[in-house]
Amino acid sequence: MDELQTILALKIQVQDDVKRLQDKLKALEVVEKMIRDSKQPGSVIPVPAKTYSDVKQDDAICHVLKRAGRRLAASEIADALQRGGFKFESDNPPNSVYATMKKNAKRLYVWEKFGKRTLFGLAEQEAKSEARNVNY
Repeated sequence: MDELQTILALKIQVQDDVKRLQDKLKALEVVEKMIRDSKQPGSVIPVPAKTYSDVKQDDAICHVLKRAGRRLAASEIADALQRGGFKFESDNPPNSVYATMKKNAKRLYVWEKFGKRTLFGLAEQEAKSEARNVNY
């Protein structure tokens, strides 16, 4: 009977190890994709000057995310807003964008954390994407 308990304990340990390694593999795949995406030409979102000079921050953020078609870091969004003429009241535009998106008062945004980096997307784009991925 002791042998059976030993085998069962080893089996549980191996299953835990497999789960932990699968989680690590998934994280590495995400980082790999982020690195690949950041090195692609056009990773900087093109924004004509004065596009956001008279636009509310939420509207400008949504426009940038729609143009990008992918999740972005707050710093990437802030950079696009500044190039488009958005006037931040804050001395730290990425922090202002981050705070606005995390507050998410209008439920416009979704985000996912990858280590210390947070990537933001539009809730409506995520919902459409999930609907397309449903198999009937």
